[in-house]
Amino acid sequence: MIKNVLLDLDGVLTDFLTPALDKLNARYNKNITVEDYAKIGIFDIEQAYGISSRDFWITVETADFWSSLKPLPWAKELYQKLSKVVAPVTIASSPSKNPVCALQKTAWIKEHLGLENTNLMLGSRKYLMANPNNLLIDDYPKNIKKFQEHGGKTICVPSSWNTPDLTFEKVWNVIEEGLADIDRKEIRINPVVRDRHGGLSVQFDTKGKEF
Repeated sequence: MIKNVLLDLDGVLTDFLTPALDKLNARYNKNITVEDYAKIGIFDIEQAYGISSRDFWITVETADFWSSLKPLPWAKELYQKLSKVVAPVTIASSPSKNPVCALQKTAWIKEHLGLENTNLMLGSRKYLMANPNNLLIDDYPKNIKKFQEHGGKTICVPSSWNTPDLTFEKVWNVIEEGLADIDRKEIRINPVVRDRHGGLSVQFDTKGKEF
């Protein structure tokens, strides 16, 4: 049963890609659009520009970068819908090495989601929060893999870096499919379980007979 949702921030609730590309294009004299980048589909943006991680952050992380990120159009709706349909939501985000990043992420969730800092978990090792009752929703496959390996539930959602014309419908469809898959797995493990809404789910065989 899912008791907590850990929801990623950058690329899931914030538009990280657009301002990052704008800054990199200006410095390296390129014209890579969000649509172009979705076809490249590399999570680590510096690889697309052939630069080091250090040069990437020097270019992108200006003084107010994190606090000025725009929310994706469905950010608040996604947070509220998950809270209502699945379980209480905590924002789980990996900060940069700049200490200002943590402060600005805290300010961002307050401004755009109305959340206090107690609703924010900061750290790159999200797998430390993995357990069978926790669901991680993230766009980074490595985070997903490690969380699964440590016993947590996961849904890897599409983001603008790998999905052209990203919409709330595309994101929510993936989440619904992921939740249904989690329910099916739990029922196979335990024929009578409480689903995420608190009701009882009983497994039946293909002929309609209860196991």
